Amino acid sequence: MKYYSIVRLSEAFKLRFIDERARENVKFLDFACGNGENGLYAASRGSTVIGIDISPEGIENANENAKSMSLSNQCTFQVMDGENMNFESGYFDYAVEYGALHHVDLPCALKELARVLKSDGEMILSIKISRLSKISFSP
Repeated sequence: MKYYSIVRLSEAFKLRFIDERARENVKFLDFACGNGENGLYAASRGSTVIGIDISPEGIENANENAKSMSLSNQCTFQVMDGENMNFESGYFDYAVEYGALHHVDLPCALKELARVLKSDGEMILSIKISRLSKISFSP
């Protein structure tokens, strides 16, 4: 029971992060987007969103979800390697990731995320505590 309580709190915290930041003229990156739920949520609040994932099936589903929600004009999804993104440096205001960082080379992905975020950009992510000892948080 405690696990599900923590998951609910974590999900609520993530949604609050998006709610407080998503608006027009704000660019969000949905990193490892899967079916696009986080990006679609930010887009429904006015942000321009690009979601990336290495799964072509996930991207196809995410783009279909955007279309069915009439959000295709402001929310697009692309197959892309999160450790080697093709975005300009400082392109995004915010990024969201939820539950996929254990699938990547963490130091490489975090360095790339820092590159594509603006210097005052923010990101919310979830990570297993056991992975923290392997991360350097300095730029």
